[in-house]
Amino acid sequence: MTAVKICGLMTVAAVTAAAKAGADYIGFVLTPSKRQVSLAQAANLRKMAGNAKVVGVFLEPTAVFIQEAIAVIGLDFVQIHGALPSDLLLERPLIKARSLMEPPVSNAVYAELIDAPTPGSGKVVDWSAITAGAHPLWLAGGLTAANVSEAIRIVKPAVVDVSSGVETNGSKDSNKIIQFITTVQQLTKEEQ
Repeated sequence: MTAVKICGLMTVAAVTAAAKAGADYIGFVLTPSKRQVSLAQAANLRKMAGNAKVVGVFLEPTAVFIQEAIAVIGLDFVQIHGALPSDLLLERPLIKARSLMEPPVSNAVYAELIDAPTPGSGKVVDWSAITAGAHPLWLAGGLTAANVSEAIRIVKPAVVDVSSGVETNGSKDSNKIIQFITTVQQLTKEEQ
């Protein structure tokens, strides 16, 4: 069964739509970005997450900032793009993001996220170039309700991770969130 992560959530409506539709994970971007939320905003939005696990998304953060985010928000997972802090001692499972141009990650991670070179850009990753590694594979990069079934069939990821693929005019679209999750759930039922 492939799980779903809806990332870059910034509003109560989007978090509520994701939670009610059955998202397994929701992601809050905690680094400068058009989708960035503050720690306080993320802590408030977390209250709407229902049963979804909460992922904090970071770009080359300090270990101190990660620990602060875990404490303030109550993160279940930490997702890091770019370099890991040298003094990183995590209390939560680590999802290490990389593009296909970067080497596979070390053994000290929970999962490996394959994304486009510019996360959140909507650029589709070359699914045929992805090979299974030592860690559970999470797939991002240009996923939409229209292409996620094909991506799952080719890559067989543990988790599909979407952000721009559930947006309309740069804002999360509750209908697209529901459609994406429903598409993945239907495919999973067909494969059982």
